[in-house]
Amino acid sequence: MSGSDQLPLYSSLRPSSISCPTYSPRPGMDERTLQHSRPHMQTLGTGMCVKSVGGTTLVLLDQEENVGHPRIDEGCSIRGVVILENTENVLSVVLKVDGLLETLPFPASYMTVPLVSITNELYRNDGQSTTCPSSLSFSHPFPSQFQYQQEIHSLPPTFHVAFNSLHFIKCAYQITVTVVSALHRRASFLTKSNQVCFEFTYRPRSRPSQPLLLNPSLVETVKSCPEEWVQCSQIVSISSLPVWCDLFLPSILVFCVKDPIPFHLQLSVPDGARQQLFRPNAHPLVKVHLLRKLEMNVGDRQAHRDIVLGEATLQRLPSARNEDTQVVLGWEGEARCRDPDSVVGTFSCGNALSLTDLIVVEIFLPHETRRPSLTVPIKLTTQRWDSYF
Repeated sequence: MSGSDQLPLYSSLRPSSISCPTYSPRPGMDERTLQHSRPHMQTLGTGMCVKSVGGTTLVLLDQEENVGHPRIDEGCSIRGVVILENTENVLSVVLKVDGLLETLPFPASYMTVPLVSITNELYRNDGQSTTCPSSLSFSHPFPSQFQYQQEIHSLPPTFHVAFNSLHFIKCAYQITVTVVSALHRRASFLTKSNQVCFEFTYRPRSRPSQPLLLNPSLVETVKSCPEEWVQCSQIVSISSLPVWCDLFLPSILVFCVKDPIPFHLQLSVPDGARQQLFRPNAHPLVKVHLLRKLEMNVGDRQAHRDIVLGEATLQRLPSARNEDTQVVLGWEGEARCRDPDSVVGTFSCGNALSLTDLIVVEIFLPHETRRPSLTVPIKLTTQRWDSYF
């Protein structure tokens, strides 16, 4: 073997001298998470919520620290302790968990749909001389489904939508402890009762299956990542003339309530019709907003309401011409919820209650009473894609 064919020399390094890279569950400033697996187990809180009424104390465990209002997550149990200041002559201690969907709409009367009804007897005097314990622990799985009209649906989250001082749609959950005691040990038929009631929040969590684009600009990303955008088109009639409306959105169409939703809007106007449709050198007034449609059905009664969750910010883009010699007017912007902390994710309970979320484009023209519009259904989630449940 010639000298030029000799193998290169290798230096022998001890394993202890090899520096291993450092790892972190969170990406750095110049890094991005490519795939994220959902944790198999939820982390329970270490705090508690306490409420006392007339010598009866209800303690709810597994709560977040320094939070006065209790919360139960999907797939968790209701755990806690009932503490009695006086156990003499106690006949029974009953724990009850209730959930109710109710509405008082404008055209119809009061309507209700029962969601949860759990009763757990923690103690009952069996006639013997045993005294009720001063501390009674309980743990009960909280359901994630309910039955309505012979169909199984996911349990809706806690929410309250008030239209005015009288009319509302509400979904609420509460836990109640009732202690019944005899006024005298020899007169058990004369009783008194004491109740402790805790309303709690049930908020099932959801998140998108993939992240949003780092660069929300359609112009800069549509050629390199065309699969990341979806085009929603509709021909709208303005003054009997066809105007092509194109709305470009991230193709996933699922967004966290806390994230801005990027979009790109185009109106393609016939070349000779722009002056007829719009004022000279003026763009039409375009508005984009997030709309939530609520629909509740109980028997033959219905209630419908529309709620604007937030308005979008728009930025005009330079006009252009397409291959069909049409003038293309463009905007880009972001739509976001006005108050994301109070907005629940999109859900449906069949005919009982459904929430449909939409991105709505409305065109306002000075000489038109109609408002041509384009609507695109989307889904809102409670968590971001990269959040830990």
